[in-house]
Amino acid sequence: MRAGPPFLTDDPEPVDLNHWEFYAFGQGDRGPDYNSISGPAIEMNYGIAPNTQLHLIAPFASFSSTGSHAATGYGDTEIGVKFRFVDETESLPQIGIFPLVELPTGDGAKGLGNGRAWYRLPLWLQKSW
Repeated sequence: MRAGPPFLTDDPEPVDLNHWEFYAFGQGDRGPDYNSISGPAIEMNYGIAPNTQLHLIAPFASFSSTGSHAATGYGDTEIGVKFRFVDETESLPQIGIFPLVELPTGDGAKGLGNGRAWYRLPLWLQKSW
């Protein structure tokens, strides 16, 4: 199995102040009677303040199912802010939070989005040895 951005796991380390991260990606899901593709999509992260980054995912979406017509268009938009509030020391891990919201910008009735906003509030810890 291969993995790449966007990850469902992450780390507490934000992008450096005034720096950018940019990814282009696609992902898909196939079931017995449907196909769902998110892509091409972009992920952008920007270091807005020390230990703080802004986050955006903007996807193109495609959905088709048996007995239904296919749909393509803009999908749901993900925005968030990653904030590291504990820097790593010899004895402590670095710790951060990464609140995210996925906005229902895709047409949920056509399978291009979730149809409602959903939220995540992950807590990330990382320790180097």
